[in-house]
Amino acid sequence: MELKDAIYGRRSIRKFKDIPIAEEDIREIVEAGTMAPSGTNIQPWYYVAIAHPETLEELRKIAAKGAEGATPMLAERFKDHPEVVKPTTSFIATFGNAPLVVLVFLRPQNVESGRDTMIQGIGAGIQNMLLTAYEKGIGSCWMTALISGGVGEEIRLRFAPDKGELVATVAFGYSEQDPKMPKRKDDRSEFIL
Repeated sequence: MELKDAIYGRRSIRKFKDIPIAEEDIREIVEAGTMAPSGTNIQPWYYVAIAHPETLEELRKIAAKGAEGATPMLAERFKDHPEVVKPTTSFIATFGNAPLVVLVFLRPQNVESGRDTMIQGIGAGIQNMLLTAYEKGIGSCWMTALISGGVGEEIRLRFAPDKGELVATVAFGYSEQDPKMPKRKDDRSEFIL
């Protein structure tokens, strides 16, 4: 697969098949996240990969509270499309039954080292994981709704109490759907050549 194919072909997947991901693939996906560039090579990320079924169920119970907490934000965000709120809330609560969820943390020693720079490095790491998964035929969905929903701290305390601030979660699995590419907005770039 060419890199361009992965960039243009990858979609956010919100419904996954009940098929586990091989441990080797999980390790390769997370390792790709550690290969991202970061300001002053500080590598500000910490990833917790959860594929153990009982642990995923525990995470989903917390996520259900986060989905409820995120509902007002979703209602505002989708005020022109209220029919989207309920399925989005359901996805947040269940991760679309993904067999793998990666929790993404900003390490505590990096919070004061230029937060914006650190978050950009983490974003690059997440993109590496998404593209690596896609190359393997594994779908994904990157989200921050659990932080907006008020359960980021609870997740941190339960799964990585000394690893920093939860800044994202990423669901991975074999896709149960084939979403089309959303329309790209026209006014998002400019060229001065």
